Amino acid sequence: MLNGQHVLLCVIDKNEFLSDSSKEALAAACKVAKDHSSKMSVYVSDVGGGARSVETVRWHLRDQGVEEYQLHEDETRPNCVAAALSDVADECNADLVVISSAAVHAKHVDANLLAEFCPCPLVMVP
Repeated sequence: MLNGQHVLLCVIDKNEFLSDSSKEALAAACKVAKDHSSKMSVYVSDVGGGARSVETVRWHLRDQGVEEYQLHEDETRPNCVAAALSDVADECNADLVVISSAAVHAKHVDANLLAEFCPCPLVMVP
């Protein structure tokens, strides 16, 4: 499933300190990236948390031992997040996209559109 090249973590969370589901997705993406010596990118979509969400994500990445990553911030409307995320996955040649299932349940991203447009395997973490 993963060539060991590039993992893209998607964080879409209204909680500026991240929900448990987002933290689980972050931990899972970090583990996969470390286990496969992969590059890591992080896509953060602003659905309410703003700059503080980005700082929280950075803190959690450091806590997981990930120091090198490419950050993609996005301020698109919720109905465009799937397309924007898919574009980022395509641009960074991601081999795997990791996202929390809570982002789908909260309707921050349309899973059907994401599955249609995402250019690589997609993992939703509960």
